[in-house]
Amino acid sequence: LRAFRVEHARAEATLFFGLGFLFDILTLERIDNWITLVQQAVYLVVLGWFLMLEQRHGDDGTPPPRWLSRVWQFREPAIHFLFGSLLSSYALFYFKSASGLTAILFVGIVFVLLLANELPHFRRLGPVIRYALMSFCITSYFAYLLPVIFGFLSPWLFATAVLLASAIIYAFFRAVWKLRGEPWTAALHIWIPGSLIQALLLALYIFRAIPPVPLSVQ
Repeated sequence: LRAFRVEHARAEATLFFGLGFLFDILTLERIDNWITLVQQAVYLVVLGWFLMLEQRHGDDGTPPPRWLSRVWQFREPAIHFLFGSLLSSYALFYFKSASGLTAILFVGIVFVLLLANELPHFRRLGPVIRYALMSFCITSYFAYLLPVIFGFLSPWLFATAVLLASAIIYAFFRAVWKLRGEPWTAALHIWIPGSLIQALLLALYIFRAIPPVPLSVQ
């Protein structure tokens, strides 16, 4: 079975990514459904845990402990499933709220990210693309969680979402810095791509290129 999985590694990753997308389409509720919000929060936490484990027990890190070794071999399918589910949620919510050419183009970019997560060229970038995607996912989550909580839509809430996501990405950066003792590598893999995504999202919001996702509550 292990030999079969190694031989068909790309097909396996694509399958789990597609399953994550399909699972979200079939189970996705209203954007303000608390079960959906909690589910996506759990996905983000588990995804962050996997990304940190990769930094600690990756190919050039320490081997995973014995209790984790059986789970460790399935980390790639799990990460692809979680990214597929989260990105499909955000793509669908953005699509429901989009109006105008710039907003539709932004939705197109989200779908490109969905596909890019599966392309071998992007996957070879390793942590860079994964933390960039993670940065995008965290901001997208807070961008509609905060308006649902407070009951109104405001540019300040989107700015708060960007600040919260930046703080979480910085926490990842500091944790990997202390773990690996390589500040430049940690910055190159985590802080720089994560910060660039936040700056890009903020600029797109200022120029009204990001659809106001909470409107899809209607």
